[in-house]
Amino acid sequence: ILTPKMNYLKYQNKPKLQDINKESPQPWNWP
Repeated sequence: ILTPKMNYLKYQNKPKLQDINKESPQPWNWP
């Protein structure tokens, strides 16, 4: 849970959020 949250914050802080969303619609939804 800590990893996906950190990744989410990292993506949110970067302007490449849209690019990441295109590659993975839910990068923080990893199992």
